[in-house]
Formats: sequence, C-alpha cells, structure tokens
Amino acid sequence: MAAIVFPANPAGQTPVNTFSTTSTPFANTSNSFTYTWSGTAWTSAPSGGGGGGTVTTVSGTLPISVATGTSTPVISIAAASTTATGSIQIATLAEAATGTNFLKALTPATGVPKDAATMTGAAIMPSGTTAQEPAAPVVGMQRYNTDTGYEEVYTGVTNGWRKLAYYTPLGTPPDLIISADGPLPNGGYYDNIIINAGVTATASASTSLRAKTSIQINGTVIVGPSFPGGLGGSAASAGIATVGGSIGQGFGAERTYGYSALAGTGGGGAQFSVDAGSGNGSNGGAGGGALILRSEGNITVGAAGVITADGDPASVGAATVGTGGAAIPGAGGGSGGMIYLEAAISITLNAAARLNARGGAGSDGFSGGSIVAYGAGGGGGGGGGYVIVTSPANTTTGANFVVTGGAGGVDSTTPPADPSKLGANGGSWAGLGGLNDAGVHPNIAGPGAAGQTLFNATL
Repeated sequence: MAAIVFPANPAGQTPVNTFSTTSTPFANTSNSFTYTWSGTAWTSAPSGGGGGGTVTTVSGTLPISVATGTSTPVISIAAASTTATGSIQIATLAEAATGTNFLKALTPATGVPKDAATMTGAAIMPSGTTAQEPAAPVVGMQRYNTDTGYEEVYTGVTNGWRKLAYYTPLGTPPDLIISADGPLPNGGYYDNIIINAGVTATASASTSLRAKTSIQINGTVIVGPSFPGGLGGSAASAGIATVGGSIGQGFGAERTYGYSALAGTGGGGAQFSVDAGSGNGSNGGAGGGALILRSEGNITVGAAGVITADGDPASVGAATVGTGGAAIPGAGGGSGGMIYLEAAISITLNAAARLNARGGAGSDGFSGGSIVAYGAGGGGGGGGGYVIVTSPANTTTGANFVVTGGAGGVDSTTPPADPSKLGANGGSWAGLGGLNDAGVHPNIAGPGAAGQTLFNATL
C-alpha cells in the first residue's frame, strides 16, 4: 500500500464536523478510512461514518424488546421461556420453594440450589417454633426447631416431624455376645449385640441397649414384668367377709398410658368373701416390661429369633371352708409391654421371627364350700402391648408381630355371678383391658383388646 500523502496546509479548507458524511476532503479506499481536516490536524474514522450522532430507534427480538421514537431508548427484558445463549431463566415461586429445577436462578428467600457439591462453608437452615412448622409440609423438608433446640425433618408418617438424632462419638465400643442363658445388661453402648441361637436372655422390666454397628437376635429374649397387678388379699377368720383389692384397681388397670410409661400395666385384684373358713383372693397379673434396642447400623432377627414382653396372667384364688361358702372372683390379666426397634440403616425380620407383646389372661371365678348360693365372676383379660419398628428400610411380615389381648376368666357358675362378686378388670395400655362380667357376658369376662404395631414412630 502506497504511503498516504496529506497536504501540509490544505489552504482554503473550511473546517467541518469531525466524521461528517457531507464533506469528505480525503478518502483512502485501500484501508477504508476517511480522513478529515479539523482545522488544525487530520483525523480518521472508518468509512461509512459512526462514532457520533443520536440513536433514535433500536430494534430486536424477544426476550429483548426496545421502545422506539425516543432519544434515549427504553429496554425491557422479558422472561426467557427456554434456555438460550445470553439469557437467564428465573424460577417461579413454586419452583424456588421446592427446588425442582436447580438449573434456574432461585429467589434467595424461598429456595436454595439442590447441588451444592462444589460449595464450602455451611448453610443456615430455616428456623422457627413448633407452631411455625409449615401447615402443608412436604416429605423431606428440614428446619431448625427453636423450641426443642434440634433440627427436624418431615417424614410424612404420623407425628411426621422427627428430630435428628445426635450421637457423641465414643470410638469403637466392645461387643456384647450372649452365648449362654442369662441376663442382659439394663443398658449400655456396644459395637455389635448378638444373641446366639438356642440361648434365652432375660431382660429387666426396663432395658435400653444401643449398638454402633449391628444387633443380631437369633435366640430368645424374655422381658421381665413391669407394673404389678392388684392384690386379692386374704382371710383367716371364720364368718368374716374380707375384701381384697378393689375391682379394676390394679396398678394402672383401666388406664391408657403413653410412651412415657414405657411398659404395660397390671390387672386388678379381685374382691372375695369366705364364710367359716379361710382363703386367698385372686391377684392381678403384672404388666409386660419394655425393651428398647437401637442400632446406628442394622438390626436382624433370625428365623429362631423371639422377643417376648407379655403381660402375666392373673392368679387363681383358693379357699378352705367348713359349713359355709366361698366366692372368689377372678382377677384381671396384665397388659402386654413394649418392644421398640430402631435402626439407622435397616431392620430385617425373618418370616419366622416373632415379636410378642400379648396381654395376660384373667383368672376364673371360684365358688366352693357346703353352701354355693352365688357364683363368682371371671377376671378380664389384659390388653395387648406395643411393637414399634423404626428404620428407613424395613423387611417384615404380618406374622412377625403378636399383640393379642388376654382371654377373660370364666364365671364359676351359671347364671352369671352375683353383681357383688364380680371379677376384676384387665390391665390396659396399647389395647384396653377386658372388663369383669357384669351380666353382659353370660359365662366369661371380656378379653383384652389387641395392642398396636407401629412403623417409623419414635419415642
């Protein structure tokens, strides 16, 4: 390209507006630049103009639209319906609240990205009181409860807001292996808890054990009785009627307790009377105890595995009489106790495994002596207890759980017993205890109602 030669003094050239398109004294087509004398120096600009003037009209396509006819254009951005180069998608309020599409920008007040794998630091959870929990929660929601001081997650089951458990690291604890018949510890933290096949382990009325890795039950666990039944009393003076425990007044009989009781209730002790002799009244059965097993890993109950927390049956009274008579009504059976299994990973129950929390039977009424002028009613059966299984993954069958109520005791005579010689009521907890025979049941007192089996309920 030849050198551009500018006139040293373009005499007579009247200065014009820089970059003017109406007066172009010098153009170079080789490099497409236009040169203009400003009166003191040459200036340049690309051929075709630009660099000055007033914009009056701008056009475009969605999502960008531009107002026209103004010296300063007004530009508005419409929401992008699809992801396009140079556009930003904004989530709707519903999408932001649920985080259904983390590729869209979320409103900070209502949502957070689902994928935070590349982030460091910590997130602040939504918080509030129990009363401020969402009215229509969605499974998986998490929040910090300022009333309880715990984070909680919504599971969707009954009492669905569950607090997150906090475990204090304790290193690797020892194993607990029961290889011979004998007692279980009342409590403790172990790595593995194993009940070998063919072994019967006895637990106290209130036993709570935790395992770090696993719990394996291949033998039998018997949970001891809890609340005692009412006493029937005794009589040793001829011709004097003696009253033992009042009807239906066993420890907790006819009452329903929540989980705070953690065990079944005893049946009532019965009234009785003896003429010209001595005797012992029927005692109510004790309620079944509570066994709580928690594992930070798995719980497995094998084919020969059995856990029993039954209520005790009522005892049968007896009398020695001469020429008089005796009437000893039956006492109430104790209610079943509670078996609670909780595992952080899974619970597996073999189809032949059994978890029993059955109510005890009421005892029969007794009449005797030379004079049998009236009958004695049988005692009511105890109500069934609780079996609770809590884990993200449960493998069970309907036959695994046995929470039947106890049978009622039989009246000593027909027709029904004298109303003053009724049997006692059975103990109640998960299932109501059977009532004494008040003439409604001709020859047998009421059986206890079945207990309850619950999944993913927490203590």
